[in-house]
Amino acid sequence: MNNDRINQLLLDLKDGHMESFDEFYELTKRGVFSVSYQILKNQEEAENVLQDTYLKFLKNLPSIKTDRSCLAYLMQTAKNLSLNTIKRYRRKVDSFDMESVPQEEKKEDDTILEVMKRTLNPKEYQIVLMHCLYDMTHKEIAEALHRPLGSITWAYNNAIKKVREALKDYGYQE
Repeated sequence: MNNDRINQLLLDLKDGHMESFDEFYELTKRGVFSVSYQILKNQEEAENVLQDTYLKFLKNLPSIKTDRSCLAYLMQTAKNLSLNTIKRYRRKVDSFDMESVPQEEKKEDDTILEVMKRTLNPKEYQIVLMHCLYDMTHKEIAEALHRPLGSITWAYNNAIKKVREALKDYGYQE
């Protein structure tokens, strides 16, 4: 990476030459993405943080100091935004309300949810919903519930076995 070129492009951007942004972005995006991905372990979220980092960079462009490393500024911004994403995600999981499960769907979905409620204990029910309804990975669930990944995987697999057995009474076949 050419730091002199990046610094020159920063000066051009500060002078209002926005056509320099494409080259600036191409020279710096890998490092910024890497920081985000290392923290989030999710490509889509890291790409969102990448975009947010450059939006924040452009918004704060007039106040960015040219005597410091611009790349360090971008990476620190990406790190902070990534950590904020994790905090937001944890708040969302902490406020996970078991009663917020949609009740609009009728027939088959209602039967399955009712069987799950009757068959599973509250933790198993929560894990299954987080995985199936909210598309969370077992790793994400483990982090959110502060439990080991193996415990989550084991609880999920046992819960699914229980639900399958219970659904046989309703005529569901595997």
